[in-house]
Amino acid sequence: MKRIVLKEEQKELFDDLSDENAGKLIKNIFEYVVTGESLGIDNQIKIPFMVITSELDKDIFKEKELQLKRSKAGKTGMQKRWNTPEPKEVVEVATPVKRKIFMPPTLEEVENYVKEKKLSVDGKHFFEYFNEGNWIDSKGNKVRNWKQKILTWDRYSKKEKKKFEYDHSFEDLDLLYE
Repeated sequence: MKRIVLKEEQKELFDDLSDENAGKLIKNIFEYVVTGESLGIDNQIKIPFMVITSELDKDIFKEKELQLKRSKAGKTGMQKRWNTPEPKEVVEVATPVKRKIFMPPTLEEVENYVKEKKLSVDGKHFFEYFNEGNWIDSKGNKVRNWKQKILTWDRYSKKEKKKFEYDHSFEDLDLLYE
C-alpha cells in the first residue's frame, strides 16, 4: 500500500485553484501514485501537479531507502538469533524513479509540429480526436508521446492514400464493367 503525504506548505497550491481544478489536481495525484501517470493535465494545474509529484517522488525514494535499511537490520538480527553465518554483503542502492509526465499539447503546438515535419496529417483533426478522447488511443492506452502518435498517423494516412489512388480514365472504367 502506498501512502500520500501532503505537506502544510502545499495548501497554498490548492488555495489558488478553483474547487473544480483542485478536484482534478487531487485525482491526478492519486493516479500518479497508483500508475505513475496522470489523467491529463490542464495548464491551470500543471505547476501544482509538478511541485507535489516531485515531493512525492522524494518521499518514495526515502521510504525505499528506509525499507532497505530495515530489511538489512532484520536479516542481521535473524542471523544472530539463529547463529547462522552472515552472507556476503549485497549492496542494494535505491534509485529515485524519474517519471516523465505527459503534458497534452496545445492545438498550436500540434500544427507547428505538422508544419515543421512537413506531415500530411491534419493537425486540427489529430488534436480534436485525442483531446476529446482524453488522450487515450484506439486501443485504450494512454498517449505517452503525442509526437510519436502523429508520426504514426502520418505514416498510415500515406498508406491509405496510396491504396485508393487510381489514375483511370472513364474508358478504362467502362472496360471494367462490360
